[in-house]
Amino acid sequence: LHTDPSARYAPLHERFGDLNIEGAFVADSRLHLLQRGNKGDTTSARIDYAWSAVEDWLLGGTKDAPQAASAQLLDLGMVDGVPLTPTDGTPLANGKWLFCAVAENTVCSFDDGSCLASMVGIADAHGRIELRQHLHGNPKVEGIAPEPGSDAAGGELHILLVTDDDDPDVASRLLRCTLQ
Repeated sequence: LHTDPSARYAPLHERFGDLNIEGAFVADSRLHLLQRGNKGDTTSARIDYAWSAVEDWLLGGTKDAPQAASAQLLDLGMVDGVPLTPTDGTPLANGKWLFCAVAENTVCSFDDGSCLASMVGIADAHGRIELRQHLHGNPKVEGIAPEPGSDAAGGELHILLVTDDDDPDVASRLLRCTLQ
């Protein structure tokens, strides 16, 4: 089994100066990675791989790391000169995907900064943002999942979020919100 992802990430380092993969999910036979930008390098993206190629490589069926099939830039807006950047994502029905994002005031992926804004949203299969909802209090959300049993078909989607305050003395929080 391949456990070192550096071979897969090497080509991405050429395209994204400050590579920071924050989220990943499998949907529609593709592995989707979410590149998180920052104030120093605002480039955020969804990077897609054929899942069968990734799976074959992970299981040792091939030595060559799979190449990204596509990379789509994501622009989620700015808050006081700081980009909103994706921190996690998860698939929904019909190729859509749910995401969370924050505007963290930092110039690189290693240094923490204050969280100026946070949001959740839904993107279509092509990455077009269909819905955005800012979160009250700007919690630094870094994990997202639909609440078990929640179904967007009824007009509401209940979402669970996990925070990371970048402080080992502060426990992460589990939050719940509703998208309408």
